[in-house]
Amino acid sequence: MMWSRAVSTLSGNDDKHQGALACFLMTLLPILSLGVALGYQGQHPEYFAASLILLLLWLGFTLLRGYGGGFVLPRSGVVTTLFLFWIWQGLSISWSVAPYISLLNFWEIGSLPLIFLIWKLAPSQQLWKQLFLLVQCLGVALALYALYQKMGLEQDPRSFFSTRNSHAAFLNLIALAGMGGCIHSLTKGRLAWSASIGHGLALFLLAFSVFTTGSRGATLALLIGSAFVLWPNRKAVPPYASLTVLLLLVLAYALTDFNGVVSERLSSLSEPGSAGTSRYVIWKPAWQLLLDAPWLGIGAGTFWLVYPAYRDVTDTSAGSHVHNDYLELALETGVPGLGLFILFLLAVFIIYRRAMRHGDAGVGLRLEMSGLFAGLMATALHSFFSFNLYILPIMMLVGLVLARLHQLATDIRPSGHFLLQPARRFTPLGYRLIIVCGMLLPAFYLLGTGLSQHQWEQSQRYLQKGEIQAALKALGGIPFYAPGAYVARNEEARIYTALMQFEADMPVERRTSYYHESARLLARAKINNPLSPQTYFYRGRLAQTAPELVGERWREQARDAYVEALRIDPRFYLARMAYARLLLEQKEQNKALAVLKAGGEYPYKPRIPLLGYYQLLAERLRAAGDIRGAEQIEVRHRGVVSRFVAAGSQKPPAD
Repeated sequence: MMWSRAVSTLSGNDDKHQGALACFLMTLLPILSLGVALGYQGQHPEYFAASLILLLLWLGFTLLRGYGGGFVLPRSGVVTTLFLFWIWQGLSISWSVAPYISLLNFWEIGSLPLIFLIWKLAPSQQLWKQLFLLVQCLGVALALYALYQKMGLEQDPRSFFSTRNSHAAFLNLIALAGMGGCIHSLTKGRLAWSASIGHGLALFLLAFSVFTTGSRGATLALLIGSAFVLWPNRKAVPPYASLTVLLLLVLAYALTDFNGVVSERLSSLSEPGSAGTSRYVIWKPAWQLLLDAPWLGIGAGTFWLVYPAYRDVTDTSAGSHVHNDYLELALETGVPGLGLFILFLLAVFIIYRRAMRHGDAGVGLRLEMSGLFAGLMATALHSFFSFNLYILPIMMLVGLVLARLHQLATDIRPSGHFLLQPARRFTPLGYRLIIVCGMLLPAFYLLGTGLSQHQWEQSQRYLQKGEIQAALKALGGIPFYAPGAYVARNEEARIYTALMQFEADMPVERRTSYYHESARLLARAKINNPLSPQTYFYRGRLAQTAPELVGERWREQARDAYVEALRIDPRFYLARMAYARLLLEQKEQNKALAVLKAGGEYPYKPRIPLLGYYQLLAERLRAAGDIRGAEQIEVRHRGVVSRFVAAGSQKPPAD
């Protein structure tokens, strides 16, 4: 019945089959896009590209369908602040320290306003129940997979996400957004017993999976969000319905906490000084970074590039995010960017509050709006201690939930609107051409991003096979697809330098050609990303490999390159080793030891080159008579080896 109404609304003057196809596509495209986005997680840009291309197809299809009937765009504070924030994100690309990175982040965070826009433009908004049912099924599948990871594989329960916190935040949003529907189905008694069982089972599994992660922030966000659903509706809902939901949450928590681990983690919040140590050690240098560029920021998505120079010695995190979205937004997009985002959050609260106070809102609508708002609020609260705004699937789901909440709230309390009627200004053919061309430009950019990853993986496979020229050809094609891909240029320069180093009988002409090509590639990589320490490291290696081509000042050039690499990232021990060896060649033993010792205090991830660094540092300490210091470094060396032996690996992974 529900599907038939949606088909009827979408079909308009078209036949029923065309309406059914439109209904199917408008449900399939968003859920496919969301599912594909799970594969991205900052590591596989081909999934990022595919997910956003699906969104563009959804947008293009929606725009083409609306040619005759036109579009009604709401005029509200939510719409204004959301798109002003996105525009500011786009403007920040122009002053970013790495525009290529900021452009990627613009599309990642932009998935929220993009989905919101598509939903508001849709000729029919009757498909929410079908779409959200698929979202719930996806959430339950992820919850079950994470439980299998925890109980069957004894791994971190994070499903396809990079961290368990992100996994929990995603499930929180689904659980809370569907909680209102769960309570409403319970109020109908036997008339909706099958819906009640389905909603209840989904809520239980989602909550159980969230509690299983042990994430303090996500657990508190779920509990606070649940209170925001139950308390405002306490008088309108039968007590047994609210108690049933509470019992499901309590049961999920009790089954998770049978060994007391979750309670122990939550109780640690009573001592915020110790509970938040891992966050404070990031927030302090991040705050200093904000003070250095408060108004414009450093550019969207570039924190991880600038952070190493500010990073605390005791920080053991990955260094990718601040673990506080508001602080990260401020330092990347400046105070104006943060201000616009806070205004957006305030506008969402105001539109929700006004709708809830309106007398025409029935129990079902109030419950649904409460659940949707609680999901958004839980995500916003959790973002004080995580990086939800930088996770593509979470941003996409926030866009869907926000669009539905805005739809319900404006239906209850209508706001102003803009009426767009393309049929009055464009011919059908002209309109189609405009839409298709408008979609092709970002689609080509995203397609290039995905193809560049394919080229990169192909080059690495060629390298493993020893097919050097084929690898160079694959790397050389990457800038065609992604002009800002500095990593590919660094890798190509590294290979040319290695060929010059290990082929002793290389003809002079070829050696000269390789040198100039490497220098050109590194110069271009520096333009694309001036904060990549690898670029300067490879410049130093190139100067040491071809001193006859650099000139008399090759040592100074190599030294300056290594110093700059270490200034950008003091934990870059490959540059530290190379710099120390250069100093040893010049008989500067004391300075070489000082350079090596300066990196010895940092925590490192186990890698093959790290063993070489520890070995060189221990040797120089012994040569200087510091036997105790050398023994301490040797203990670290043995610790790295033993970790991989215990894990069943003969050697740690290479960098």
